[in-house]
Amino acid sequence: MASPASKSAGYSVRLSYMCILGMLSAGLACAQQYPFLHITAPNAPQGCMFPFEDRSGGLWLAGCEAGSEGFYYFDGSRFIEPLKDQFPKAIVRGLAEDTDGAIWISSSGGIYRFHKGQLQKKFDGISLAGITQIAPDVFLATLAQSSNDPLHHAALIRISRVQEEWKADVIQEPVQQMQYRLDHTGHVLYGCIEGYCELSADEIVGWKPGLPLAITRHPAQTGINAAYAQDMSVVWRDRFGCIWWRGRTPASYQCPSDPEPINLPPSLASLGSPSLFEMADGTIGISSYGKLTLGRPGNFRVLNGSNGCPNVIMAVPGKDASLWISTTSGLYVLPLHTKIEFWSARDGLKGSVWTVLRTGNNVFALADVYNQILDRDRSHWRILPGPAGRLSPGPNNTVMVPATNVAVIQMNSAGKILRRSPPLPVWQLARAADGSEWAGGTGVYRLVPNGRDFRVQQKATAQ
Repeated sequence: MASPASKSAGYSVRLSYMCILGMLSAGLACAQQYPFLHITAPNAPQGCMFPFEDRSGGLWLAGCEAGSEGFYYFDGSRFIEPLKDQFPKAIVRGLAEDTDGAIWISSSGGIYRFHKGQLQKKFDGISLAGITQIAPDVFLATLAQSSNDPLHHAALIRISRVQEEWKADVIQEPVQQMQYRLDHTGHVLYGCIEGYCELSADEIVGWKPGLPLAITRHPAQTGINAAYAQDMSVVWRDRFGCIWWRGRTPASYQCPSDPEPINLPPSLASLGSPSLFEMADGTIGISSYGKLTLGRPGNFRVLNGSNGCPNVIMAVPGKDASLWISTTSGLYVLPLHTKIEFWSARDGLKGSVWTVLRTGNNVFALADVYNQILDRDRSHWRILPGPAGRLSPGPNNTVMVPATNVAVIQMNSAGKILRRSPPLPVWQLARAADGSEWAGGTGVYRLVPNGRDFRVQQKATAQ
């Protein structure tokens, strides 16, 4: 398998847009396209519900759509099926990892462990709400033993390793098939009819069968508590103490300063797999079918088709603060950590971009045969009047443009023409150590500012 570094360097992607990296410090604008990079490696599966990044940075995919059923590993340049034609006929519902690097798989056909190329069924039943690690080699999952209403008649089990053997203990039954998630405080949260419920991870690890286990029940009136207490819903507490709920359709949150939970509108959260994630900077992610919502209370942005987002099914954060996005057309990565800003023809660019220049607070581009400037809201490019050519920095935050056989023009940082030369056969500009401006092409010329013009001094010609 490839190392995490080689994975990061080895993405096979198609990129046919303009990206400006590093020199731009402003955040991504809502109307602007985002740099979704399509992973076009051979054998790429589509429509995978459960992407999972292991601790070494390897990406596993399962629960994929018809034609892509099975279990996949992405090594940075290709998709590998380690169990090709051997994966059981089961619907995968979640993945986790133990200290041996083995991958645990919860599914409609039971709970499996994949290690060193071998797949073993560990526990029979129907596990529909995923599997969560709460401590090294200790996991929680819900498991039903009957196909008669398995969503509502399951058991909460603890899976643990005892003397190199794996065993499952029933903590509580009957329970709904719910997600049990470990938060930053070492507590396990899940939805319940009161609002949300909480277990201590340490107490679960030390619990012995037959002993009671303390459950803290927190009242919260979302108005849709029943939806969050069933059907594989999830509850999450972020690092700021805000509680988040996500069902198959609704989503809500309540921060310590909020007297009541706040339900998100359908424009931010709608039908999708019940999933929530928190990124390293505290950003909350909510994926719905066809869109991805990122942000914090009062400051959300929605990524959908209008800003280049592919048809989202599920998203998970990577260890490098990028986002892995599984879609109906395959796997994408959104490299948020690079702080790339991103534009294409839909944002006004007129063709291939030849040069980009930042001057003052503005950004200029030579696109096809047009000089263009980025609007102040950073969402649209407009064409500047005057001749076009390769952009060069001029003195005092100005822009110099050599338009071959037309003129050399000098613009201020807003794109207004300050002065121009007579027609010259030049296409390159340079500034000498003494600050003088020079133009080169079929000859070399010194450009001397003279009011609204350049006075030209020819120094040499091509032989």
